[in-house]
Amino acid sequence: DEYNDSEKNITAWNDFTIMSWKTSSRYESVDVWTVTFYIEGVDAQNLKYSIDYANLYFEWIFISKISSSDIKILSSNKVSLTFENLEDFIVPQKEVSFRLWIKAKSIWYERIWKTIKDVRVTSVNISEAVWVNSWNNINAFTTTISVEWFSIVPWIPVVSVINDLNNS
Repeated sequence: DEYNDSEKNITAWNDFTIMSWKTSSRYESVDVWTVTFYIEGVDAQNLKYSIDYANLYFEWIFISKISSSDIKILSSNKVSLTFENLEDFIVPQKEVSFRLWIKAKSIWYERIWKTIKDVRVTSVNISEAVWVNSWNNINAFTTTISVEWFSIVPWIPVVSVINDLNNS
């Protein structure tokens, strides 16, 4: 997927799709209620303080939003973002995609204070899922994925005069 193919630099108070995943159901449609993304990297624990919120999209339709307070620090190099109580996340028997989109915090006081370098989504867990027709539960499962690194970079624009306007 084009969102997964290149490294990304997200500037303060900007947003970006950090991963997209294509999936389909083999036997019948699946109603998914919980999706958890695991993000790893040296600066992963600092994502809690650098992400304002994260959105989950299913086929370009907004499904759910979590704030930075919902990001769980699992270790110094691993965090999880869990979207729960999803109502419109039904995977059909054809290929569809869902996206994880983040909005970085601003650079003001107690916001982004350093570069978060080289973190990436490493796996996705699907839980609380049922077959739509039979309503049988589906066991939770985790899929390892390959997504390129992303960084969140604070920046402040500096305006300067290169040429004065006295002669023109």
